[in-house]
Parts: sequence; structure tokens; C-alpha cells
Amino acid sequence: MIHPLKAFSLFVTEECNLDCTYCFFTRKDKREITLTTARRAVDFFLAQSKNENSLQLSFWGGEPLLSLGLLRKIVDYATWAGESAGKKIRYSMPTN
Repeated sequence: MIHPLKAFSLFVTEECNLDCTYCFFTRKDKREITLTTARRAVDFFLAQSKNENSLQLSFWGGEPLLSLGLLRKIVDYATWAGESAGKKIRYSMPTN
């Protein structure tokens, strides 16, 4: 039996404004997820959440806030899609 998803993480960007020696990134590219891919991921998350109504969506990256405009669009879409499906999504992200 496959359990419904309650939490999901999106890797938003590889870009980072720091140069930490302990970081697992060997490159700090400015690549970021596309809005189309992010929407597909949110749709997948909602579909796989089955009957769960309280969900957690986390944003990760190098530094997710360096893609603030994209983050806002993803949150807007996820909130709309979640409400349309009768689900409440909480958001989180680590940041420096």
C-alpha cells in the first residue's frame, strides 16, 4: 500500500550568496526550477496527497530567496491549486 504524501520539497535554485567551505555544492550556478516544472511538481504532490488535507511544501536550494519572484509565483499557484482541491498547504524553507 502506498501512503499519501503529506510533505514535499522543491529544489528551487542552485544559486547561493555565500561561499561556505562545508557546503556540498561544488558549483554555485544560477540555474533554477522552471515555473512549468514547479507547477507540475505541485500538481503531482496534490494528486499523491490523496485524502490528506493538511500539507507541507518546503523550498530548498542554494539560497531559495534569491529566486523570490519565482517563489511567489509557486506559492500563488500552490495555494490556488490546494484550495481548489480542498487542501491547506503550509510553506517552509531554510535560508541564510
